[in-house]
Amino acid sequence: MHVRSMDLQSIAFALFGTVLVVRPTIVAKPFIERRERRLAELRQGKEEAYFEERRALEAYPPVRRLWVWRLLGCLVLLLEVPEIFFGR
Repeated sequence: MHVRSMDLQSIAFALFGTVLVVRPTIVAKPFIERRERRLAELRQGKEEAYFEERRALEAYPPVRRLWVWRLLGCLVLLLEVPEIFFGR
């Protein structure tokens, strides 16, 4: 059986979607921790990496609701599983 690169990509995305549905904290936690760490650095006086970085971090926090991550995982699975079985 010949496996195309699109099949491997679809399988990888399906696995990622499964992780999002089953354990969304694996994906969400690093985003939250990175933001909190960077905000702490900026509050201690470190220089901003780009214009208004601190304002952007404070105004647009990462998604903390796990149901949103699970919904994203379901969407990925909904799109990728048929691609694995019925793709060209």
